[in-house]
Amino acid sequence: MYSEAAERRWGITDPIAAYVKEGAAIPLRRYRANGENQLFAWDLFDGLVLPEETTLRVELRGAEVDNDPRYGVYETLTTPSYDNLGGASVTVSTRTPGTYTFAAADWSGTLSVQVFDYAFPALVGVPAASPIASTSAAGGLAISPNPSRGSVRVALAAPALATPGERAVLEIADPSGRVVRRIAGDVAHGFVWDGRDGSGRGLPPGVYLHRLATRDGVRYGKSCLIR
Repeated sequence: MYSEAAERRWGITDPIAAYVKEGAAIPLRRYRANGENQLFAWDLFDGLVLPEETTLRVELRGAEVDNDPRYGVYETLTTPSYDNLGGASVTVSTRTPGTYTFAAADWSGTLSVQVFDYAFPALVGVPAASPIASTSAAGGLAISPNPSRGSVRVALAAPALATPGERAVLEIADPSGRVVRRIAGDVAHGFVWDGRDGSGRGLPPGVYLHRLATRDGVRYGKSCLIR
């Protein structure tokens, strides 16, 4: 999944979300005859989009798996282990739901797009400057880099306010307010969040809220995770 808005704003040309065969990250579908059709539900992208985002570009590629222990396929030992079935590019709207047909060299299909408008307009959009300091309360939090593709460092925007040795818990929440991660640490040393939830799973791109309660009060910040 590629974002032209992210490229214009931050120069990001890599996909903002990707499911690939490496590591068996993409689901395997078993077909037993040429021309067979299958219907299945699989989320290609479930992240937030930028306010100016009107379209996303989806790159779809197919391959026949002949041999891959990660998938439990041992059809043949003859290389190549993957036969390229071709790919297709589809531009989809982020404003309205719809269906899009595509056709590659040896396969084709229909892509269904759903759009959800979350009722959190005040939380969408993060200043492009990096790092940034939130001024929400009690000096706020400094978060860097922001936006980020992975790990971010979260610390007090005013380091002089930190009490050495004071332990606290940083809470990270998604836009719905659901806490997805808690990180304990020393307030004076700051915290590092790797973009994962409490179970170690990578979280989807989007805006995330940070809350840190210390002896002097509660501080808030927000960061944008991109892929």
